[in-house]
Amino acid sequence: MSVTNEEEESEAYSCKWFIETKLQPATASFKLIDRPKIINAIQQAVALPLGLIVAPAGYGKSSALFQWRQKALSSDINVAWLSLDEMDTEVRHAVSYIILTLAKSGLHLGTLELAARQSLIEISLDTVLARLINAIADTKRKVVLILDDFYLAESPAVDQFIGDLIKHAPSNFCVLISSRVLPGISASSFIAKQQATEIGPSLLKFSLQETRELFSADTSEQEITQLFKKTEGWVFAIQFASLLSKSLMKPNALSPEKNQHIANFFAEQILGQASPNEKQLLLKTSIFERFNPQLAQAVCDSEIVRETLFHSVYIQSLLKSTDSKGQWFEYHKLFSDFLYDQLVSMSPTDACNLHLQASNWFEKNGYLLDAVKHAIKAKSKNRAAKLILDAGGWELMLYRGIGLIRTLLRFFSKNDFDDFPRLRIAWAYSLMKDGKMYDAEMQLNKIQLTEEGNKAASLASALQRDFDIISAILNVYRDNYLTDSSLQGLLNVLSNLQASDALGKGVLQASASLAAISQGYFQKAEELASAGVRSMRSADSVLGINYCYIHLGHIALYRADFELASAHLTEATMMAEDNFGADSRLKTNCNIDFLAMKYWQNCYDFDSALLFDDLAKACNTDSWYDVYATGFSCLFDLKRHTADKDSARKLMDTFQKTAHERGINRLRALIPVFKLYVALAARDTTLVLTAINTLIELGEQSKEAGNINWMVRFESCIALGVAHAQGYLVKDINTLLANAIKLAQSLEANLYIIRLIVVKTVIVGSQAGLHTMMDDLFYAIRISARESIKTPFLTTPKITDYIKQTLRSGREWPERRLEISFLKGCLSMQPDKGNADYPTPKLSRREMDVLSELALGASNKQIARALDMTDNTVKFHLKNIFQKLQVKNRVAAINAARRADILP
Repeated sequence: MSVTNEEEESEAYSCKWFIETKLQPATASFKLIDRPKIINAIQQAVALPLGLIVAPAGYGKSSALFQWRQKALSSDINVAWLSLDEMDTEVRHAVSYIILTLAKSGLHLGTLELAARQSLIEISLDTVLARLINAIADTKRKVVLILDDFYLAESPAVDQFIGDLIKHAPSNFCVLISSRVLPGISASSFIAKQQATEIGPSLLKFSLQETRELFSADTSEQEITQLFKKTEGWVFAIQFASLLSKSLMKPNALSPEKNQHIANFFAEQILGQASPNEKQLLLKTSIFERFNPQLAQAVCDSEIVRETLFHSVYIQSLLKSTDSKGQWFEYHKLFSDFLYDQLVSMSPTDACNLHLQASNWFEKNGYLLDAVKHAIKAKSKNRAAKLILDAGGWELMLYRGIGLIRTLLRFFSKNDFDDFPRLRIAWAYSLMKDGKMYDAEMQLNKIQLTEEGNKAASLASALQRDFDIISAILNVYRDNYLTDSSLQGLLNVLSNLQASDALGKGVLQASASLAAISQGYFQKAEELASAGVRSMRSADSVLGINYCYIHLGHIALYRADFELASAHLTEATMMAEDNFGADSRLKTNCNIDFLAMKYWQNCYDFDSALLFDDLAKACNTDSWYDVYATGFSCLFDLKRHTADKDSARKLMDTFQKTAHERGINRLRALIPVFKLYVALAARDTTLVLTAINTLIELGEQSKEAGNINWMVRFESCIALGVAHAQGYLVKDINTLLANAIKLAQSLEANLYIIRLIVVKTVIVGSQAGLHTMMDDLFYAIRISARESIKTPFLTTPKITDYIKQTLRSGREWPERRLEISFLKGCLSMQPDKGNADYPTPKLSRREMDVLSELALGASNKQIARALDMTDNTVKFHLKNIFQKLQVKNRVAAINAARRADILP
């Protein structure tokens, strides 16, 4: 072995948080013997979804798994190994390691591996779980995931993920867990259902014959027998004894009564036999879970490291190499614990100083997590807090993901945040990213911003800056910027930031952009979002740039400039895929807008199940009003149009739950609007009239309060207009629509101009004749034709008749050939059969894909795998197919499709 250059990047910390050596077992320092009985037991366990190797410390759990792994690697099995530690209690941290070790084993995970290397910054764990299970199911090989020392990483979230992974495991997958205690993953339930097997101490301990095999021929039978009786087959004690020469071994020092006997054994026969240099190296390096020569030099004299670490056979016999280059080492956990206890008992002060030296080394070399961990062990929370804040505090989430900041914050108790208010702000932001807006608000309310309360003006200034920025983000999530004064207040905060604070400016510009959108100031919103892109680029925040492009996409969507919206969203999607993986939350938000545009262009070639899936993901993460409102508006319009009352009610449940849990007032204001759509879908006169009265009353109350939101107003008018067109009398509907159109024109909200004018055309056309609306109709058609926005002309009752009338008169208007051509395109998309008021849509492309697989006799699971869908998505499509074909089962659907020439 040789000392590597201290400046050289170590493979063990290649991602600054990722420890490569955890993905492979340490090379055993003990002599290994064949243990066919335990190997066969593990092999049998692999046939089930879960294998548990549970025993106290020192029973050879890791060694048994190591030996089974060595044999399995020569067979047709993908074996992934992960040695867990205390840092893995944060679920995204642990799951990132699981993905990376599965990828290292040969499992193809595509962009999920990229996302894992960035700690799964912008991807939901539900999505991760689904992709992992599908990837495992798609491989033809057996896949085994070994989780060693699982007890060190246990937390409710980690247990939940591993439990779900096992619960949904395909037949070719098994998780092998080694732990000192039965893990909290419903292990007993898995065992009771015969989905798991447990290997315990009685099977793991050495037999007398195995004990004999560890010792040389010159060790007497009496000594071996005596040792075996004293240890009762305790693997660790026997293996350690075998490391020592016959002259040093004292069998009476070993006993299965662990604790003090272990300490006596180590003290007498290991530390007692070590030279001063060897003893110093052993004790000082015990502060590390694993270490390399550079870390050893950080806490020991360089000469001791060079002479002892690399030239002492005695030391090398006590170390386990954890990497292929022989540069990273660890002690057996029991031995390491003993050494550290000895170190602390000799001098707690020295132990703290060693941790500080280690913290300094990790800080100097850019390993924040380890630097903070050792600062905490040095009992210096002030240093730990400073390290986190100097690295960016809450800003770490924009660069390195929520998993890292969560892990860092777990070093502190809730009471500690009273002393470190800027860390409380980071905690509040992490709560927001989980969608816990009320909890985040409670934490921000505890912040004291007075200069006296924060000891120094510089701290008060930094705290004020952090507080202002995170409060702005919370207010955006809570949709609180609904007045000119609130927007101006946000702009004032923005103007007070230092010119060099690019990230702070970028965050506030993005927030102010959403605030401007909420008030219909689209030009101002576009300027702010564009400035946000520049600021985020200056701050090197790819995540921030991504969000700003999504905001720009939304603005263009509202303006019905779908080409520009697609350009912005395509850029955001590409950035999300390149940097955060194909299933990132950013990409989900983009998908919702893409699908919304597709819906408004052609409702008959639209995958509603896909939009619902994406909205469900967004509802479980940290999206904002515009994402939710845009997506749900499309789905409710579709359910009303297709009279799909059951789906409409389920959709309503999801929407209401999201609106209330997020505390977004504008979403709550849309509930009565969408309830009217649900009532229209159900064709329930009583419900429709009740919903109409509620909307009218709420509209009057909003006028009196001076709190009229543009989107809620437009959606309300459209819903009331559709109800009126279907025969439900709505008082003053023409005035309501006229005023809404005038407001939409002043805002340049072109998508709503189209929808409002189409509804008004149907109503006024039936009252005073189509000619009275012709100019307005052609105005809407010109806007629609530019972006092929056809759905408003397809889903409004009686609009087909008006299109036909317009086309008959079209010969008189040669200057309107573009509009006439567009209307012909709309008419050609109308179904040939069915009720004119409630036309049955044609099967979408994805519904046709599902139907084709169905005709081949595929099961739901087979269809899901063939089309990269979830089982629920397949069920959703089948339900729509059955409804559209007016059948009740699979066979009837296939027959009906063939009669209609849909299938060959």
